[in-house]
Amino acid sequence: MCVLAHAVPGAQTAQQLYLTVLDRDGVPIVDLHPGDMTVTENGVTAQVTHLVRPTAAADVFLLVDTSRNLVSATPHLRRALLAFVDRLAGSARMSLMVFGGTPRNVVAPTLRTAEMREAIALLFPSPSYNNNFHGALIEARRRIARETPRRPVIVAVTSSVASRQPSDRYRRDFLNSLTQVGSPMHIVALRRQPGDLLGSLAEIAARTGGRFATVANHTRLEEPLSAIADEILAQYVLTYIRPELPPDTDSVGIALGVAREDVTIRVTPVF
Repeated sequence: MCVLAHAVPGAQTAQQLYLTVLDRDGVPIVDLHPGDMTVTENGVTAQVTHLVRPTAAADVFLLVDTSRNLVSATPHLRRALLAFVDRLAGSARMSLMVFGGTPRNVVAPTLRTAEMREAIALLFPSPSYNNNFHGALIEARRRIARETPRRPVIVAVTSSVASRQPSDRYRRDFLNSLTQVGSPMHIVALRRQPGDLLGSLAEIAARTGGRFATVANHTRLEEPLSAIADEILAQYVLTYIRPELPPDTDSVGIALGVAREDVTIRVTPVF
C-alpha cells in the first residue's frame, strides 16, 4: 500500500499515475492487469480503467557527481554508467549533466546511445571540485519545467558528502517544489562517512517515488544502476476515474493496493 497526498485539481475526472511494483527481492513485476490494482481517494473507491506499459520513450535526466569524492571511482563510475546507458538503449531519450562544481549540461536529450557513451568515456572527476548535488537538482527541475518532457525520470549518481548541509526549511521547500515536476528521482550514493547527506538523499527518493541505494565500495556501482534501469523499463501508467468528493475538500489522500503479497509500490503523479 502506498499513500500520496495532493491538492484537489479543479473539475478533473481522470487521474494518471506512473508506478512500478517490486517483489520482495526488489525485482519489478511486469505482468499486472487493471483488475490487480485498487485505488481510493480519501477512502472512496475509484474506478481503475487502464494499467499499461508506456509506449513513449522515457526522458532520463542522468546527473553525475564529478567532484573530488569520485576521483578514485572514475573507471568504475564510467563502467557502471555505460552499462546503464546500454540497458536503456532504444527505450529512453537520455541527457547528461555533471555537478562537480557548477552543474554543466554535457549531452542534450538524445536517443543516440553512441553520443552518451562518448561523453561518459570522457568523464573526469576533479580533486578541485566540490559536490553540488542540490544545484544539479535545481537545474534539472528547471529543465523539466521548461522542456515539459512526457515521461521524465531523474537518475543521480553522487557521493554522500556535500560542501554544505541544507537547513530543514531549505530541504522542506526544495522537496515540495521537486515533487511537483512529476518525475521519480532515483539516487545511487557512494557512502563515505556517517552523518552526511544520506538522510536527505533517501527522503528525496522516497518522496518522488524513486529508488535509493547506497554503495560503500565504488566497484559495486553497476548493480544499483542496473536495478534502476530495470525499474524504468518496467514502469506502468495507471489511469483511474476520480470519485466524487465533497466540494470543500482541500486535499486528497490516494491509497493504492495490488493483488499480490509482499510487494512495494513506487508512485509518481503525472502532471
